[in-house]
Amino acid sequence: MMMMLRVNSFPTANKAALLSVANATTPPKFVDWVDLPGGHTKFTIRYHAKTQRYYTLSNYASDESITPNPACVASQNGTTAASAAAKPTCCSISHLSRCTSDNCLWCHGEARNVLVLASSGDLIDWKIEQTVLQDDTGLAPWTSMLYTGFQYVDWQFDGDTDIVMLVRTSYRGANSCHNANRLTFKRIALTVN
Repeated sequence: MMMMLRVNSFPTANKAALLSVANATTPPKFVDWVDLPGGHTKFTIRYHAKTQRYYTLSNYASDESITPNPACVASQNGTTAASAAAKPTCCSISHLSRCTSDNCLWCHGEARNVLVLASSGDLIDWKIEQTVLQDDTGLAPWTSMLYTGFQYVDWQFDGDTDIVMLVRTSYRGANSCHNANRLTFKRIALTVN
């Protein structure tokens, strides 16, 4: 049996740990680090027999999750110290860096305002199949990451071709991306070949 664990992987995102479990009396054995979209936040993986693939719904951290913090002001001259075009090289999807007084970037690997469906045939190579939910309020990226969240998804396959899900949702009026003000039900179709 295999086990996939969430990895709070700062300074990177979208990572998970793959372990093997021989039986209930022996400890799990580390297999590998896996590039899993949203592996740094809560996720559930389920196997779909008809497609012979594993699926997850998770919060993918993309390069759009790396934005200048408009409230971050350089103390030396009182002006914004960074722009979206001036990201330091350490601030990318593979290496995230927290906001400092020097770079004033919010490189947030835990943004929850994008929910994706990803799949894998082997639990190691993952592919994003579709974006399921994303902020459509028109908020600026920074503000969206602060106040919009599609998280803690509970889901099941419904027959051979659908997924049904409940999503803890922070949206249009939530006081933070974490503190939900809605519960969203959604049904999506799987592409079954």
